[in-house]
Amino acid sequence: MDSINYNLTKQHFSTKIYISYFNFLSTNYPSINLSELCLKAGLPIDYIKNNDGWVSIEFNYKFMNAIKEIVHDPNFEYKVGASSFSKEIMGSVYYLMKNVMSIAGVYDNLWKLTKYFNKVVTYKSIEKTRGKRVIEVQIIENGLTEEEIYLLKMSMDGIIHNSIGFYSGFSKAKNIDSTSVYSIKHSETKYHIVIKFPLESFVYLSQIILPIGIFIASFNFYIYGVLSDSVYMKC
Repeated sequence: MDSINYNLTKQHFSTKIYISYFNFLSTNYPSINLSELCLKAGLPIDYIKNNDGWVSIEFNYKFMNAIKEIVHDPNFEYKVGASSFSKEIMGSVYYLMKNVMSIAGVYDNLWKLTKYFNKVVTYKSIEKTRGKRVIEVQIIENGLTEEEIYLLKMSMDGIIHNSIGFYSGFSKAKNIDSTSVYSIKHSETKYHIVIKFPLESFVYLSQIILPIGIFIASFNFYIYGVLSDSVYMKC
């Protein structure tokens, strides 16, 4: 492994989140050399492949900008988020959410998993009504330098677009086309993600006998990177 710039390995973002980016780029832009992309952002790809690793706000900012220099698609972050809902990325939990859990059940709990992937942006449910959920997304400024806060603010639009794609991807996997997911920007540090979805006319098995703990436990396959070795990466 190449030498590590430890200033870029602060515990801000988990390296697990980049699995989706690597998979999306390898599938849709196979000519992109992912090793060179990571090095341009400041870290070797072997470090990013390590699912126990963390990267800084600075690395994430440089990595996303390096992608945008090559991929001229304003919806890039959204598409990566949406592609995360696949059996290739999520493994067995994909089938649990698609075939067992209700759409309301997933949206009630999906936001809780973000704490496993980043330590600088909070996601919190602030509204739960029939067919609607609102998630508040806010920067955690405590412990960050002024430069890190600035770079994180500059990255927030992309983070929000990725999250919108992530939430939208589930309804698409369930073939529910009438779901609407959009964001409201309240400030440079706070956004609301609004999710509107159709009411389901029947009760899912998960709402009767499957506690939500099964969902969280199953998602550990993704959290701890068990499935990451199946992701093709062009080095």
